Amino acid sequence: MTQALALDEGLVPADQRARALDALVELVNRFQPFGGSPHFSGGTIGLAPIVRALMDSRRNDVLGQVLQEDTQPSYGFFLAPTTANPRA
Repeated sequence: MTQALALDEGLVPADQRARALDALVELVNRFQPFGGSPHFSGGTIGLAPIVRALMDSRRNDVLGQVLQEDTQPSYGFFLAPTTANPRA
């Protein structure tokens, strides 16, 4: 998470950006609370910096994988239709 904030705010020196990005990707890939696919672990506050850091670094592969996840606890699970809130 701290990697995402530092990358997002431009605080990481250019010669260390790749290393910070690798650390962020490793954290995303390692956080698998129920096994299976990776999840974001930054919460509501950390989501925007994580997404921007991945997008700015052209790591859409990681971003796409996480955003397609719909197991709990994920944003896909949170947004999934329920009987009380079905898809239109």
